[in-house]
Amino acid sequence: MIELICVIVILGVLAATALPKFVLLHADANIAAVYGMQAAMSSTLNLVYQKCLVSTNTCDQNWGYHGGNSPRVVINGVTHQLEFGYPWYDRTGLGGGLPALMAQSGFTDLYSGGAGTGTPMGKIGAPTPLNCSVTYQPPTAGGGAPRLTIATSGC
Repeated sequence: MIELICVIVILGVLAATALPKFVLLHADANIAAVYGMQAAMSSTLNLVYQKCLVSTNTCDQNWGYHGGNSPRVVINGVTHQLEFGYPWYDRTGLGGGLPALMAQSGFTDLYSGGAGTGTPMGKIGAPTPLNCSVTYQPPTAGGGAPRLTIATSGC
């Protein structure tokens, strides 16, 4: 009986020291998923820009938010309006947008509609999805590069 109690105490001590390490694995997994999403977004943006170069001669131009002549590309049957060769982050009736290209399981579009806020793609199930996300902002001038910003404080 004493041996059984000793074994239970030893297992309890081991569990108490090992449990915090396993609890932190969930946050580490969320952070790894955010970095994976950033890599997928970067590849997608490069492919969209290359498609623009092949499809039009206007990739480094932008005619404003509602410009009828703004460059567009069709990918998988969806028309994407472009801003300097990259997808718009705002999808209010203009079609496409980055979330239409990034249908990756485990992430959701957190776009709030504010001008200049970018498009955050948040990790579903994170304590604070907006702070466990990758935010996309298109370039602001021709020849510029898009920005992908990572937030992991809420993972």
